[in-house]
Amino acid sequence: MKKLKNKIILAPMAGVTNEPFRISLKNLGLEVSCTEMISVEGLSRRIKRTLELIEIKNEPPLIIPQLFGTNVESFLRSIEILIEKNFNIIDINLGCPAKKIIKKGAGVALMKNPELIKRIILEIKKRFDIKLTAKLRLGFDENSMNYLEIINILYNEGIDAITLHPRFGKQYYSGHANWYHIKVVKKKFPDLFLIGNGDIKTPEDVKNIYSYTNCDAVMIGRAFLENPFLVIQWKDFVITQTYKEFSIKDKIKYFKKLFYLFKKFYGEEKALKISIKHIIHLTKGLPGSAKFREKISKIKNCVEFFNEIGYWEQNGEQFT
Repeated sequence: MKKLKNKIILAPMAGVTNEPFRISLKNLGLEVSCTEMISVEGLSRRIKRTLELIEIKNEPPLIIPQLFGTNVESFLRSIEILIEKNFNIIDINLGCPAKKIIKKGAGVALMKNPELIKRIILEIKKRFDIKLTAKLRLGFDENSMNYLEIINILYNEGIDAITLHPRFGKQYYSGHANWYHIKVVKKKFPDLFLIGNGDIKTPEDVKNIYSYTNCDAVMIGRAFLENPFLVIQWKDFVITQTYKEFSIKDKIKYFKKLFYLFKKFYGEEKALKISIKHIIHLTKGLPGSAKFREKISKIKNCVEFFNEIGYWEQNGEQFT
């Protein structure tokens, strides 16, 4: 990852970072994407729905599958399958705050079990010659802030990169990501490839997190849903300190291409369901968009859906 030009990575997001979405961002210059979270229990048993998450056809140069779970043997069997599929960088999820993941002791809940984390990393590194990364938070909650302890374990076991989202698991995505902790990690582990994550929404944010924390790359998730043009803007910002603000028509053009990618992969019915979620994100915060978003969320067929989008396109920046 040290050779990346833009050093912007798409974060893993369940139900979002599927193959069509990753391709849509690749077409806008993204170099590295993470898959959706993949259960080691599902993958190790070769469950069809789980295997579909690692099917790759036409994507960015580097795709990183992210695994979650607690069973060491299931991790090892899953990595064997990923190696069969020619993946050579694999991420371990130590940060997901979703209740259904925490109930299994996985995601950010795994941070409460440092010895198990150590055993998982040790066994993977002992058996496989791959690059291994991990994504974590500050801790499960404010009473168990142990990110430095966990990073020390990961570092000593030979982890190749770490992504830190500086919130507690219990915070989900509320409050503010405290970049100070990313700065602390980089100072304590200067030769660790450190990826900063959390509240990065604009090219200015990218610049600020780099200059403040000295991290080596950034990982961006939800912001790509509202602004898929971030990589283009960052490239321009690096050179000129300015960047283009993309218009409604630019967003519609992007969205139509994304819809047809969804349709190609999943068929029209599923494409419509997924696309409604994406159009809601894309129109967030635009003048008068609340009524449009409410209306479009109830649409049941593609003709009506594109009629509404056509009306939006004709009316430019303002929804009525």
